[in-house]
Amino acid sequence: MDGAAVPLLCRYKRRFLVSSGAVRPTWTPLISVLSAHLSLDFYLSLMTDDWSSERHLPVYFMSEKVNIQASIGHHHHHPPLRLYAGSCVATLTPDVDSHPRYPFIDRQGCFTDSQLRGSSSSFLPRVRDDLLHIQLEPFLFHQDRRHSIYITCYLEAVPVSKKDPEKKACSFTAGRWRSADGDDGVCESCDGAGEAAESSSADFIHERVQRNNLEHQINELQRETTLGPITFLPEQE
Repeated sequence: MDGAAVPLLCRYKRRFLVSSGAVRPTWTPLISVLSAHLSLDFYLSLMTDDWSSERHLPVYFMSEKVNIQASIGHHHHHPPLRLYAGSCVATLTPDVDSHPRYPFIDRQGCFTDSQLRGSSSSFLPRVRDDLLHIQLEPFLFHQDRRHSIYITCYLEAVPVSKKDPEKKACSFTAGRWRSADGDDGVCESCDGAGEAAESSSADFIHERVQRNNLEHQINELQRETTLGPITFLPEQE
């Protein structure tokens, strides 16, 4: 008897599909999720004496207090964040690297201007994690007739759940450093900040921000923000 050819068709259950084409993920990459959830805007605003609304006239006499509110605006849900001002520098032009310049907040949140004799500048006690209230005494640059200044602050938002001892908001009050958040122990690194003001780390921070501008655009938790011009006038006769 001649042999017979019997065709067979086998079927197997498959758990996965296989093809020679590139596999495209059906999930959203983590970096995209973080970018969407941490889309932040940073603001510096002049505020009225009672902090209830924004002040629209940026003119002050030397005896007044300048109330500055740093805040975060966001477009998407994000985990709770706490806002800090690592450094703030006053200049006569919008260019943060121009001279003369006066760094009045330094060393990742030490209000060095509050160390000056008779100064009442300070961070006010924090009322909300995403706000920071800065109260500054007006000043003029020595031997310069220009009365308008610009204030540039390096702002950073930190997850509330993350304890970072380098981030702080400290003022020198009643002979010692005090924290706007109530934890005065974080202010220990502010000791000696006044002596280093002229060659301060504020210079380094702002230069670093300029050099690594692309990196900071990617890291949306940090931003250099400028407010001004603000005009300081002598007292009325």
